[in-house]
Parts: sequence; C-alpha cells; structure tokens
Amino acid sequence: FSSLRENHGEMLEGKLSFGALHRFAASVPKVLTTNQALIQSTEFLTTNIPPRAAKRSLALLDLPKSWPSVSQLAKRYEDLANCPFPSIVDGKRKQVDTGAALAFGTWYENKMLVLEHEIAEYQLLLRDMMDHRVLTPGQPEVESFLSATYNNLIVSTLLLNQHKNYVRLAGKAADEITQDHYNALPVVTRYCNLLELAADVADDCRSECIKSHGDAPDVVVTAGRGFEVDQPGSTGAPKLLVVKAHVYFVLREVLLRAMDSTAIALGRRVQTSPPIQITLSKSESEIGIRISDRSGGIPPQLRGLEFCFLFDPLPHAVHNSAHAERGVHPTKPSGSRWAGPGLGLPLARLHCRLAGGDLVLQNLPGHGTDAFITLSRFGTAALSDD
Repeated sequence: FSSLRENHGEMLEGKLSFGALHRFAASVPKVLTTNQALIQSTEFLTTNIPPRAAKRSLALLDLPKSWPSVSQLAKRYEDLANCPFPSIVDGKRKQVDTGAALAFGTWYENKMLVLEHEIAEYQLLLRDMMDHRVLTPGQPEVESFLSATYNNLIVSTLLLNQHKNYVRLAGKAADEITQDHYNALPVVTRYCNLLELAADVADDCRSECIKSHGDAPDVVVTAGRGFEVDQPGSTGAPKLLVVKAHVYFVLREVLLRAMDSTAIALGRRVQTSPPIQITLSKSESEIGIRISDRSGGIPPQLRGLEFCFLFDPLPHAVHNSAHAERGVHPTKPSGSRWAGPGLGLPLARLHCRLAGGDLVLQNLPGHGTDAFITLSRFGTAALSDD
C-alpha cells in the first residue's frame, strides 16, 4: 500500500480533520477498494486510538482528590489503550487483513459503548455535587474535564462510525453496491441541504416544546442571497463539509433553548409572539446560521453561565420525562445517551469548534437573544483529542 499511503497520508499519519476524513472515504472506489479502505482505517485507528485513550487516562490523575473515584473510568480508557490489535509488532507494521479489520470494528464498538456508559455515570456524580453546591457552575476543573472528555468521545465516535460504514459496505456483494452506497460512505458529507435540515429541526423542536409547555412559537427559516446546496452527483469542489448529525444536534439544542425561553417568558402570549427566525448565510470559507428569539433576553443573573457544563437555567418543572432525556448524540439524529439538562449548549459549542467554527450568544435585554453559529465549509480544522 505504499502508493496509497502517499495519496492518503493525512489519515495514515494522524493529520485528522473533517476534510481528511471525507477525502479518504470519497476515494472509494476510484482510488481504494472498499476492503483496502477498511484495512487502512483499521491501521489508522489501531495506531491513533490507544495513545488518545492513554492521554485521557493519565489526565484523570490530575482531577481534584475530593472528586468521586475515577478508577472505573480510567479502566475503560486503559482498555482502549491496550488494543489487542497492535499495528506495530517488533518495530514493524503488522499486516492487517479483512478479517482482523472486521474483528477490530466489533471490539472497538463494544469498548466505546462501555466508555460512554461510564462517562454518563460519572457525569451524574458531578451533577449531584453541583446540586449540593460542592461544585459551582463554571468551575475551571469541571469545564476542563468535561470539555476534554466529550471532545475525545465525539472524535472517537466519529472515527468509529466511519469505520462501521466501511464494514457495512465490505459486507455487501459487489453486484449489490450502487453509487448511492458510495455517496453515503463518508460520515463527513458534502451532501447536506441546510434549508431542509433547518426546517426539519424546527418541526421536531416545536413538537417537543408543545409537549413541555402546551404551545410553541412559530419558526421561519430564510436563506441569504446566493445560498446554495450541493447535491449528490454534482461536480466541482465541495461547498460544505459537515457531519450532518452534528449540525442537526447544534441546531436542535440552540432552537430548543430559544423555544423554552420564549414559552417560559411569554406563557400563553406565545401564540401571538413573533416567530423565531433562522437565517442561513455563507461566505467563501464559512456557513453562518443565526437563530433569533423574542424571549426578552438572558436574565442578568444567568449571563456568563450559558455555556457552563451541568448548569441548567430552566426550571426543573419544564423537564418532563421526554424533555429531560433529550439531548444530543452527534451520531444519532434524535436523543442522546450522553446528554441531559445543562449539557446541550456546551456540547453544541464543542461541536461547532470541532467543525472549525463557533457558537456565540448575543443578548439584547428586554428583547431577545441571537445565537450565531459558524461552520467551516471545507473541514480544514484539525480534530484535536482534548
């Protein structure tokens, strides 16, 4: 594979970005066969996942001694660090075959599920400490730990899902595979109709808001002049490289927060309130999304806390069973195994920054709040592991 490694050195040398992930997956079948992509994905993951996991395990040693024991969480990271599919044996790269690549995929998925569960359990312990005022919103140790933990989890899950796509395609007979299968292979896709996605998110959020509050503000989605969408089969340079489920998650969290705030502030008057506005825009290198509400703005006592992990400004009464369980899983368009109240906006901003963008809030007292989302169009930002 020496020539293939020259063509796809970004992946094999660990230079990880949305763009690199997309280009590697999009090279199937023109440059790589599905089996070759699966094998090289295994080589990449078995080289990069263990040190990433070891780094997280070592970082746990720096947590305050007053925090709950991290022994179980450390064990999960150590399990990943001790990968039984070594890429290097006696100083030489081990040859990987399709069978080993498939076995690794199963092992990796199982270990990630256990890790997610352990993170969720530890998060509950921290939330309990927050509720009992042992920890405070915005405490640097909490912010640093949860930001690095979820950043690593998002990136690792992204890599896992890309690997699973190779596994699924490798399991199909050659005569079953169509161009649509190849178009759907990259997890980082260029085929994302943001207008349709925003409209779908708006419908979903209104349904959830009605369940929680009995009513919901309307939503109007508009796009700036020249805004265009890349479709499957088109030619030319990609206009946008994103993980569609990530974008769904960010929009959903920000819009739900805007709807909740509006419904709480206006009560029954929400029926006649101005609609929440979602505006899409683009520049040469970025996509912009603005979500504007008329909730009256962020109360003074809450300003500066909006992006703090585990801080939930909404009354507990609005968190019914459906609402409290909602959150964001960057690989699933609905629901979350990770999140809950007090995690949505911090995780949304984390996803934006991983995509080379950001999420900021602008408050106009007595009027409302504007959320500004930016995303890189070309996926050039490096995906760090903390």
